[in-house]
Amino acid sequence: MLKQPQSGSSDDNLTRKPGGFSLVEMVVVVLVMGIISSVAAVKMFEVSTDAKVNAMATTFADFVRAAELRKQIEGGYFKDSPTGTLPPELAAFIRPEQWEAVTPINGKWDVEKNTFAIKRALGIHFIAGSGPMPDSSILQQIDAVIDDGNISTGSLRLLDTDRFYYVLHE
Repeated sequence: MLKQPQSGSSDDNLTRKPGGFSLVEMVVVVLVMGIISSVAAVKMFEVSTDAKVNAMATTFADFVRAAELRKQIEGGYFKDSPTGTLPPELAAFIRPEQWEAVTPINGKWDVEKNTFAIKRALGIHFIAGSGPMPDSSILQQIDAVIDDGNISTGSLRLLDTDRFYYVLHE
């Protein structure tokens, strides 16, 4: 009868792998983790952009409803006011801190009266100090939620290179 080697004997050392991972295994694990984290980062950026688009679309819609409600109740829209300053006529419908803060896509809220070939509009003026203007694809996404998806036509559009407005009255 053959004698079985005991654990820890020299024969056992020939068949057992040393503990731990090899360099190749570690490299594979690091590569897989890198791929997973890059995919997750892209998804997080998309979620962040979607959140900004939805926040802006909701706020635009709320402000347009406020201006329309003011017109129905009082018989007119509002006077022009400086960028970032809530027109007094809208103060009963919009909280000043909501109007005066920098928007999620940068820029400040503004109203226009009898400028840019329109009679009344409200929107975002991308002025110095309020951050860079977002890529046009973000503006198109906001436009698609509210209007026609084209920032050159419809009610929500670029009035100038730094002004993204909802036209209330042509």
